[in-house]
Amino acid sequence: MDQCVNVERELEKVLQKFASYGQHCDRTLEELIEYTSGLKQEISQTGGALTKVKESQKHVEEGKMEAQQAEGISERCNIISFSTLAEIQHFHQVRVRDFKAQMQHFLQQQICFYQKVTHKLEEALQKYDSA
Repeated sequence: MDQCVNVERELEKVLQKFASYGQHCDRTLEELIEYTSGLKQEISQTGGALTKVKESQKHVEEGKMEAQQAEGISERCNIISFSTLAEIQHFHQVRVRDFKAQMQHFLQQQICFYQKVTHKLEEALQKYDSA
């Protein structure tokens, strides 16, 4: 009977490790989602600038705005677009670097986790062997 209780305790420890593993995965995914939300905001700002350029071109055609003003708007939009593209490029470089490090860490943790699970199961088996 003591052996069954011991095995039950060891299996409970294994189940706790699996529960903590799920929490770790959730945290990692939340960090990734937060990380990419900044890029979405940058892209939406660029879209707004492009809309202003189209509106200014329409106003020039309708005679409501001078061509020089529209060119100024277009130049500012180009600056926004170029800076956004530079940020996207930088974001991509950082993302590749961080993703590599994150995956290496994740796989190392997986190895450690399953080694601990294996160790706990071996302990449970030894309790049957010693009986």
